Amino acid sequence: MTRFRRIRLAFDEPPPPETLRMARRWRGLAADHVRMNSGQAFEFRWTGRQHYVALHDVTRRDAETSIEGLPTVKQRDIRDTLTFVPGGRRVSGWAVPSRRSNAFTAVYLDPAELARALPDLAVAEPPDPRLYFRDEAIRSTILKIERLLRTPPGGDDLYAEQLALVLWIELHRARGPHPADDRSPVTLSKAHETLIREFVAANLASPISLADLAALTGLDQFRLVRAFRRATGTTPYQYVLSRRIERARELIGGTTLPLGEIARAVGFGDATQLTRAFRNRLGIAPSHLRRRPGAGRDPEDG
Repeated sequence: MTRFRRIRLAFDEPPPPETLRMARRWRGLAADHVRMNSGQAFEFRWTGRQHYVALHDVTRRDAETSIEGLPTVKQRDIRDTLTFVPGGRRVSGWAVPSRRSNAFTAVYLDPAELARALPDLAVAEPPDPRLYFRDEAIRSTILKIERLLRTPPGGDDLYAEQLALVLWIELHRARGPHPADDRSPVTLSKAHETLIREFVAANLASPISLADLAALTGLDQFRLVRAFRRATGTTPYQYVLSRRIERARELIGGTTLPLGEIARAVGFGDATQLTRAFRNRLGIAPSHLRRRPGAGRDPEDG
């Protein structure tokens, strides 16, 4: 399994108790969210073979930041700015944060997984390092990854993989056209579509990755996402999620199994995640289906 090197923070004193750090990893990427509510000074540094992308919500009373090979920057207000450091480069510095709730989200992308998912971009040089720049598309994608950090693990691996591909393409797109933009439309054959549907139905209880689905078709992961959306009108993640919810509805309406057991049987971590998915998708809690006649059916089903 890939070992991700995360950004290191060194405080002048032991980290204040109000410092919060959330961290998760998925196939091909990892992410941290750090929130600091004190004005305690600290140093930071990162270097690794992965690519580093960060979204900042930070103001500083004083600071210095440098990326290897670039001039030192002393910008104090870096709210809504981004940093990109390609694998092999070092970023380091120090900061005396303002006395407010400062935070940043860091995402680490595995080049090996990106190369398998996006072979056309694998031959291109990674984007140049950039410090404290703005890009709304990249910012929006990192915020989606941040929301995943706040969600208990379970059932979101496929979505995280898709976000990693989107983020890498956006980083390339920010510097101009790239090979993925020039690809001709790819069609998903009916036979491959059937293979995917059968594979998903047989593996709902297990993690399902883009690599798993791509291997069924002979397409790389990026082409798979585009072809699948063109063929079905939805992404692989949304399709898998809908099948998991559909199967859960069948089990809720047709069995007396506990919700936690049903959740695990369809690929959710626990009953809480199943309930969240139901509320987001159907607007009701799964337990509601057992409290009324016609359990397991949506109101619009008649």
